[in-house]
Amino acid sequence: METVNNTPFSDGRMIGAKPDGQYFYTQVVKATFSLPASETEKIEVASEQLPFFGSDEYDDSITGPVKFESDLVLFKPRSDIALVGSAHAPEGKPVAELDVSMKVGEVGKKIKVFGDRQWHYPSRLKLEPIMSAPASFVQMPLTYDRAFGGMDHKGGDFSPENFQGTGIIGARHPDSADETALPNLEDPSDLISSWASRPKPACFGFYARGSQPRAQYAGTYDEQWRDERSPDLPEDFSLNYNNGAHPDLIYPAYLRGDEVVELHNLTPGGGHIKFRLPGVRPTLVFNKFRDPMPPIEEIEKQEGAKIEAYIENPAGPMPTIDPMKMFYDRPTDPVPVEMELDTLVFVPDEGVFYQVWRGLYPLRGGLRTDSETEQMQESIVEIHSIQIESSFL
Repeated sequence: METVNNTPFSDGRMIGAKPDGQYFYTQVVKATFSLPASETEKIEVASEQLPFFGSDEYDDSITGPVKFESDLVLFKPRSDIALVGSAHAPEGKPVAELDVSMKVGEVGKKIKVFGDRQWHYPSRLKLEPIMSAPASFVQMPLTYDRAFGGMDHKGGDFSPENFQGTGIIGARHPDSADETALPNLEDPSDLISSWASRPKPACFGFYARGSQPRAQYAGTYDEQWRDERSPDLPEDFSLNYNNGAHPDLIYPAYLRGDEVVELHNLTPGGGHIKFRLPGVRPTLVFNKFRDPMPPIEEIEKQEGAKIEAYIENPAGPMPTIDPMKMFYDRPTDPVPVEMELDTLVFVPDEGVFYQVWRGLYPLRGGLRTDSETEQMQESIVEIHSIQIESSFL
């Protein structure tokens, strides 16, 4: 089986099962585009396509926030929207705080960005700490370690929504609060007002797999799962887990790919840009053999007959024995497979954004018994080739 990709875009594939045990062959197409400066500027296919990410990508190490989540996902029930980048002060002039926002179609999110600040006690008589004035900045990374959350080891508390964040205070005591860093990123509708505040993390990036509410969809990995289902997914695994965007940026359905986008103070130099997504639509066709693969005995019999005929009448070149050619020369029928745009990621600091489409082809068997393994292998063998094209809506 071969994949013929007649587009300039990256592609990848995987085989996996949904929680009900049904296995699928998933084909992924990933397209990188230049980020336009205005609504009138034509969106071009980027000269350098971002690679297909087979695993999560990090800026520093796996202990830090995820930069790009893996494209190797079987299925997403809805579309993810994310932005990997920074807040930028207008015209590059230093500010102490700044409002940034992103909107795609009917989904949007705003964040208030502050310069570095911390809790402190202005005097010994003060019972609660106050916030220091924010320092000025021109550019601020938009990452979860700068959003509310984290762990307070002294106070014995942590944020289940964001282990990597900062600002949480578990014990209302100076030893726990004094000089604790406040987050740079806050929800303008739920700003921190005291050391007891517990807002949800505000960010545009990919949401950590172990953070709530995403983690609740991962299912139960207990002794029963190890004995009865491993390595398959638990029965209570929800496909919602595969959506890796911030909960506020998971689209209610699938994106069409021609939605209007607005980015405010998220591009170098700051300012507001507005444009429409390019409306690209990849098409996917599985070319399936019309008839089942003939038994190996039949192939050997036909190939043997060619040799016997040549021995009896050795005219022309001696026939070659090529079972694979006989296998691939069988007639095929096209099976169109719908591709859904389930991931949209902006990378403004690099002047690009990318879109990911996914198409699923059901396989006949599973992986839990030898019989099911054989069925699945036969199902894959039924596919002659995969063809990827693209067009505009």
